Amino acid sequence: LIEYGAVTCSHCAEFEQTAFEPLKAQYIDTGKVRFELRNFLLNQFDVPITMLTRCAGADQFFPLTEEVFANQEALMAPVIEISQNNPQVLEQAVSAPPNERFYNLAKVSGMLNFFKERGISDADARTCLGDTDAVEKLVNMTQAGATKGVTGTPTFYMNGEKLPANTWEAMEPLLVAATK
Repeated sequence: LIEYGAVTCSHCAEFEQTAFEPLKAQYIDTGKVRFELRNFLLNQFDVPITMLTRCAGADQFFPLTEEVFANQEALMAPVIEISQNNPQVLEQAVSAPPNERFYNLAKVSGMLNFFKERGISDADARTCLGDTDAVEKLVNMTQAGATKGVTGTPTFYMNGEKLPANTWEAMEPLLVAATK
């Protein structure tokens, strides 16, 4: 089961909060399903948040992503406020050289504080967010998803087939049928 999801997507956060626990307990932990989350960038804010969820290594990717989804509204509130009331600050942040752009965006939008509270130091954040190769990999992951037909998030593929469902209620019967 592959999910194309975006950390700023409210529907992805809703899926995480309502479906991931039963999906994990009944299918992933039992070995019936192998799950992969592929990040899909919807906007410029997805880049620094996604990069920061990956900053502490593979073991922390899912816990940090779960934290983002659980706190998405609070995390995005400063982003929305700045976007609406002070767009020139965002423009200035993203006009920086590529290796500084996403650090600046994370700093002015308060994202650094969120991740600092979860163990990502400012120095580590600066290093992660300055990794232009990692940004390119995220962009390529998004482009690969778009090529496969991903037009929104969350989008799920099971055994290579795009699922018509993105809620637990619609997905669970498909999982039951596929794992018999």
